[in-house]
Amino acid sequence: MKFGKKAIISFVLSAIMFVSSVPGFGTARAFAVTNDNLAAGKGASASGSANSDWHAAGLTDGVETKGWSSARWGGQTGSAWCQIDLGADTRFNKVRLLSRVLNGAVRCFPLSYTIEAITNAGVSTPVAGVEDAAAPAASDPWVEHTFGIVTARYIKLTAARVNGDDGSGGWYAQIMEFEVYANGLDALIADALELDEDMYTAPSWQALQAAIAAAQIVSADADATDEEIDAAYGALLAAMSADLAIDKRSISLKAGETAQIIATPSEGVSWSSS
Repeated sequence: MKFGKKAIISFVLSAIMFVSSVPGFGTARAFAVTNDNLAAGKGASASGSANSDWHAAGLTDGVETKGWSSARWGGQTGSAWCQIDLGADTRFNKVRLLSRVLNGAVRCFPLSYTIEAITNAGVSTPVAGVEDAAAPAASDPWVEHTFGIVTARYIKLTAARVNGDDGSGGWYAQIMEFEVYANGLDALIADALELDEDMYTAPSWQALQAAIAAAQIVSADADATDEEIDAAYGALLAAMSADLAIDKRSISLKAGETAQIIATPSEGVSWSSS
């Protein structure tokens, strides 16, 4: 007998609930999955800029009315790049780009470009790119790219073609904000896959593996509803927050931050960030 996707998910989530009912299971602790812009306030560099008012630092300063502009091109095509430095190898799976809107129209936004993630050791992985894409609407000037989780320090965009000039005959590649995120179900799955079995009791570990399997099914389904995604996310987070089988542990939350986990049978779990 074969089971459909929804039946499998329902069965696995039911199994998680059953295992979670075992005495001693369910002492909660926090795992950080951030929806914060990882690029906010971080360093940025570029192949060049139009002038001192349009430097690369404008990509990460949170000011949406001015950002980075390349040096002037001779026409609609050229070559220019900008790059965000996250400070250390960091997991992420989404970037958002804000186009420039001037007099009710998007100006100088790249239509052909590549985006690559580069590790601290210099290993580059292409993560997104478009060729002769349509420019975003002035009423919705953000462009978003979501991809599989990568770990890198730098995120680099190289532009080759823009949608139009600056309104006065000047051709540039311009981006107002360059945001980077590690959020959603895929990020949580990546966190869960890095956990160690010896951190958990046997029932807790079984529940975690079941939750990962269910989450992976939902993640791979392009037609998954928001409710299915939320349910898989919640079940996985609950399974990750199960009883610890150790007395003390430090786990990585995000670049530069750790949480010290202290667990005892009688006192439960406490944690502090540093």
